[in-house]
Amino acid sequence: MVQETGQAHIASRSHSSWYGLKGAGHAGGRFDIILAEAMDRLSRDQEDIAGLYKRMRFAGVRIITLSEGEVSNPHVGLKGTMNALFLQDLADKTRRGLRGRIEAGKLGGGLRYGYDVVKRFIENGEPIRGDRRINEAEARIVRRIFEEYAASNRCCLNPPTR
Repeated sequence: MVQETGQAHIASRSHSSWYGLKGAGHAGGRFDIILAEAMDRLSRDQEDIAGLYKRMRFAGVRIITLSEGEVSNPHVGLKGTMNALFLQDLADKTRRGLRGRIEAGKLGGGLRYGYDVVKRFIENGEPIRGDRRINEAEARIVRRIFEEYAASNRCCLNPPTR
């Protein structure tokens, strides 16, 4: 029997709602099932997914995904490992991509204080990404910060001897 309360706990862009799910509801019997697209929608971290599975199993809450069906110990172990490997691979690819951008003289991403974005396009209209130019007004502030920091720490560079 399914009872619809009109309330759903949805983990979205931030994991704050997911962390709420870890500790909420099940203790008071507010839900019996966690339904997700796949286990990686709950977490790609081995420790997190194992802990969630353990707490939900203890509370009698079933985890069911459209990809894996009802989640069991082998799912948590194998998929948890595969998801962790995916995250590590993604991190490695991201670092290599950023390194390549930097080696090509581009910024790795994001707007930096002291620089302006240079908007240019190639012949077919595609944007050329990653070009910046120094914003002199902001650069003066950055230089002043570094100079003041260096001046205030000169005593630490050559400490007095006793």
